[in-house]
Amino acid sequence: MNRAFVIDLGGSQVTGLVATSEDRLRVEALASLPSEGVWRGNITSPDAASAVLRRVMADLQAKGSGTLGPAVVSISGAHLEVLNGQGMKLIVPRARHITNQDVMEVVNHSRAILLPPDREQIHVVPRAFRIDGEPGFMRPTGHPGSKIEAETFIVTGKKDAVETLQRVVVSSGGTVDQIIHAGLAAGLGVLKSQEIDQGALVVDIGYGTTDVGLFFAGSIAFAASIPVGGGHVTSDIAELLKTSVEDAEQLKIDSGSASPRAVPESDSVQVCQLGQPLTRPMHRRVLAEIIESRLREILLLAKAAIDKTGLNTRVTLVVLTGNGGKIPNTDRLAAEVWPDHRIRVEFPAKGTAVALGLARYALQSQEEMAPAAPSAETLVGRVRSLFSGLGKN
Repeated sequence: MNRAFVIDLGGSQVTGLVATSEDRLRVEALASLPSEGVWRGNITSPDAASAVLRRVMADLQAKGSGTLGPAVVSISGAHLEVLNGQGMKLIVPRARHITNQDVMEVVNHSRAILLPPDREQIHVVPRAFRIDGEPGFMRPTGHPGSKIEAETFIVTGKKDAVETLQRVVVSSGGTVDQIIHAGLAAGLGVLKSQEIDQGALVVDIGYGTTDVGLFFAGSIAFAASIPVGGGHVTSDIAELLKTSVEDAEQLKIDSGSASPRAVPESDSVQVCQLGQPLTRPMHRRVLAEIIESRLREILLLAKAAIDKTGLNTRVTLVVLTGNGGKIPNTDRLAAEVWPDHRIRVEFPAKGTAVALGLARYALQSQEEMAPAAPSAETLVGRVRSLFSGLGKN
């Protein structure tokens, strides 16, 4: 039985999840605590983040998960960049059957790109293979051929951000197996394999960041991390209604709407303003207008990131997830931003979309496609293949 331990170190909560898989994924243990020391995908206080993660891991073990093992960890933040890699390898002798070693070598060849000294490759996902020029191979091993080519999805990030994330996990008593872009993980957490084939965009509105993943033809094609999220909605409410951040968050959760037109004109909310002994009533539509303004900005930024790639025509479905997506009528607002797309809001029954996607990634990954990086301190050079296992439920 396969087993995976994953960590989603988000801006609002830290989630640890242990999952197993035989015929389908099963969540064995789940623990979550409010996050500290993380903002906009960056770890601003490693000690605070480590303290929370240590408690989450202890909670998982208290729930009977046993030895946790190496973790697959999400990464987010505007420092992340994605590249498309191309690799090629001649098969000698000609027309022999392609082996796992051949696949490892062609994927490694695709990674031979120059990066600035402050950046490094975090992970690589093989998207598709060609054999003797013929496209469409997801599992090339065992096919005869004279040349194999690979298309890969490469994620890079700032070295200091990656190293800080690793230190937080290690200082919490864990070890890092792989680090995965949160946009990829969120997509695997909410999409079915058919949707990945046909084309789907996942918008995960977190607290400090919004992670975007675009999928088509059975794999991921693009991902981005936008440094604006649901926490900015809360800050707007606090500033404009002159209330505390805690009260603003509660107003957003209890009375919020992403569509002022969906709020009856007579509706009001009680607002506790700073320095005032009593609450005062305000039109709920005013609250909705504040929320709509920032959420529209977030969705337009996500759309702009996709439009720049030229891949927007490959998408017919937009799936919203994350705490920001839970605000009522966010789907209605998204339909205005993507008028020609189907809109769906989806949240896993257990854990976050990112945590569940990390587990699916770990459990569905095939054997490693590249050896560990030369330095024992740099674990991010490891590569696994997803092939056609992507997104199956």
